[in-house]
Order: sequence, then C-alpha cells, then structure tokens
Amino acid sequence: MSSNAVNNNVTYATLPERLAAALIDYLIIATAFVTLVALVSSDGGEMVQVKFWHIFAIEWLYFSAQHSSQKRATLGMRVMKLQITTLNAKQLTLSTASLRYMVSLLSSLILWLGHLMMLTNDLRQTMHDKMAGTLVIKKQNG
Repeated sequence: MSSNAVNNNVTYATLPERLAAALIDYLIIATAFVTLVALVSSDGGEMVQVKFWHIFAIEWLYFSAQHSSQKRATLGMRVMKLQITTLNAKQLTLSTASLRYMVSLLSSLILWLGHLMMLTNDLRQTMHDKMAGTLVIKKQNG
C-alpha cells in the first residue's frame, strides 16, 4: 500500500476518522429526531408513533442532501475535515448520493462488512463507495 494517496494532494479518510464523523452525524440526527417528536407531542396529545420510514426519510435527507451539496460533507464530516467526491473529483449528484445511502444500509445489514471493505483497498472505499463511485478524502486546504 502506498502513503494513502493516489498523488501528493489526496489523502483518504481512515476508519477512525469516518467512524468519528458518523458518530457526530448520528448524534445530530438523534437529537433532531427526539426534539421533533417532543415538539409534535407537546400539545398535550398522544406521543407520536414513530415508524421506520420516518427515520429512513430523515437519514436519507440528512446524508444525501449534504453529500451532494457544495460542501460535499455532512456536519460530522466537516468537523473531521473530510469530504466526499466522485472518482473524478466532482461533486456528487443527489441520485449518486441517494444510491450511496441505500447501499450503506445494505452494508450495515450484513454485519458492517461493507463498511470494513475499506480496510482491504488502497482507496479506502467501502462497499457503498465502490457501488456509487465515490471516495471519502481529507479536505484540501483552501
């Protein structure tokens, strides 16, 4: 394996960096979700029944919208100074970001093996990165 980069300007995110970013993101999502449920339920009525699709929709919007934004990163990724890009260093489209999110769900369902694939290749791509044609890199200065 080389020095984590295709060239001197690109460094691929490590597993600990990606895990830290994900932890931050899921803390944000959980906080927002609990706050939303509390606000909706605070009118003295019954507790809102949370369905799987509610969680799915919030996660999909959170990740796909931010991955395809000009920042190319979720809030957690920004804290960790990471970015997501296509293999050609382009901004992701919403459809590519959505595909990546859907495949990441599958990666999680198979005992996180799809996530651990990043330990087996020089580009540190997970299964969802490979399927979507994406890379997670350290943000360039500037």
